Formats: sequence, C-alpha cells, structure tokens
Amino acid sequence: MAIKVAVIDVETTGLIPGENTIWSLSASLHAGDDRELLNLTCRPIDGAIVEKRALEVGGVTEEQVLSYPDPEVARAQFEAALKRFVEQYDRHDKLWFVGYNARFDYDHVRAWWAHFEPKYFGSFFWHPPIDVMNLAACWFMGKRHNLPNFKLGTVAQALGIEVDEDKLHGSDYDISLTVRMFRELYHRLHNSGSKQA
Repeated sequence: MAIKVAVIDVETTGLIPGENTIWSLSASLHAGDDRELLNLTCRPIDGAIVEKRALEVGGVTEEQVLSYPDPEVARAQFEAALKRFVEQYDRHDKLWFVGYNARFDYDHVRAWWAHFEPKYFGSFFWHPPIDVMNLAACWFMGKRHNLPNFKLGTVAQALGIEVDEDKLHGSDYDISLTVRMFRELYHRLHNSGSKQA
C-alpha cells in the first residue's frame, strides 16, 4: 500500500483551537503518483474569537475574512478531497497529517472539523501528526546555534530552498515550502543515517 500524506497549513483567527478558528486551509495530498492541491478560504466559525493581530500575520482584514464562503462549504470540499485518497471506514487506510509545527495545524483542523457532521476526523488521519519542524531539528542538531530562529522561512533557506519573504504566511505558499522541506528532510534523514548537514 502506498504511503499517503496530507501536508497541511492553516491560517487562523488566533492561537487557541476551539476559541479561535481557521479562515484558510491549504492541503497537498499525495498517494504514490496521485496528487491534489487544495486552497480553501472560509468565514470564521460563528462565535469564534477573531484577533486583529492574527489576521495581520496572514495579510487580511476582518472585513475580508467575513466575506469568505461558509465554513461548511470549505469543510465539504476538504472532506471530498480526503475521500478521493482514503476509504474513510477502512482503519488500515489513512493519510499522514504533515505540517510545519504540525500540532498547531492538526489541533486547529480537528477543532474546526468538530463543528460539523459527521465528526469522524480520525477516520482520515493517522495519529500522531508528523512535524517537519521536528524533522528539521533532528537534521540541524549540531548546527542549530547557527540559525537565528527556527521559523519556516529560515529553516527552508538553511536547507537550500529559495524563499519569497513577501509570500510567507499565505497558507498556499507555506504549504508549497512545507512540501519541499518534507521531501528534502525525508530523503536526507533516510539516506544519511546520523550524518548532519
């Protein structure tokens, strides 16, 4: 069976899953040669806290976010894409949830998903999520002191990946960087044993 991967990045109205919520979700789904890219936006879930600073990081205003499609539409599109890659009720057929600082994205997607029916988030994804940031930490263990921070763009550049600073914090751009970083780190770590960059 092919390894199935969903590299996911979200932009949110704040940091706390359940209090804040998703307004943008990008996913790059992979199973062998089959690939699908999703870029979804949606209004915040009713009652979610919308923090101005969080929106500024994503380069949007509250007015823009409130004009986006209904979150139920985005969830239905996301679920339909997942069903093209896995048989939802086969407990042996799931996607690996992959992200940069993956727990943030995973917890936000799970909390967002819980607002809709059916609620079977776990039938699509293996647990735990795979964190590209932690893979990078393994690779750079001996050289971490040379990096000014461990943000997505900084680590991508340290891996030799070109970064457009103006596009960072857009979930579609961040997902493309995360996919490239995951592939690079996966191959480096699998092909080099304990050797570091």
